Amino acid sequence: MTAGVDPVLMAIVAHGLLGDAAVVGSAALTLSEHWERLEPEVRNQLLRMIVAHAHHVSEVLDGMARGLPLQALLAVGDPRLQA
Repeated sequence: MTAGVDPVLMAIVAHGLLGDAAVVGSAALTLSEHWERLEPEVRNQLLRMIVAHAHHVSEVLDGMARGLPLQALLAVGDPRLQA
């Protein structure tokens, strides 16, 4: 592990990023395989999910790249809690 970084905290952040990646991948796959059968509002909902989760990943990675402590990264809002 990285020196000075709590491995449990790293595991929590990694788990969150993997969860976001799974949502993005699943929503994109659903759109690509079922576009014609989905109602427009469902398509829009899936697209909003992709954007929200991708934005969350981007914020976390940006914070990591800037050297913010992982505790600060956990304060970034979880898109699954947003309406």
